[in-house]
Amino acid sequence: MSFDKVVTAVAALDPAPRHRRWRSLSYCVIDAVWSIASRYDEVVEPLVRRVANANGDERPVVGAAEPLPPDPLPLPVLLTRYSTAAALRQVTNGQLTSAREASRRRTLSSGMPGNSWTTTSAISPQ
Repeated sequence: MSFDKVVTAVAALDPAPRHRRWRSLSYCVIDAVWSIASRYDEVVEPLVRRVANANGDERPVVGAAEPLPPDPLPLPVLLTRYSTAAALRQVTNGQLTSAREASRRRTLSSGMPGNSWTTTSAISPQ
């Protein structure tokens, strides 16, 4: 597909600027992983808010024009608190990335430095 076709396709979607954003990079990563083929408003946003709330953050979003405050859940802290798939499953869910691949969403982040999640532990029921 040519770049021009991509630009035309994106323009046809008529994207609007966001009025708010997550205030933690950890929330952005979780959002990106769980957004794959999910209903955003019904699944992804509540799930990210659950992770934020579980970590003491009652205001996980800020206005898009506001400067970002210090990250309330830096990635190294996220990876320490949720060092296993089972730990993360307690505040998220066990959704599959796709029916065909049948891999759990937690597995997508397993290659992050310092993360001990493994494919086996991420997929095995607890």
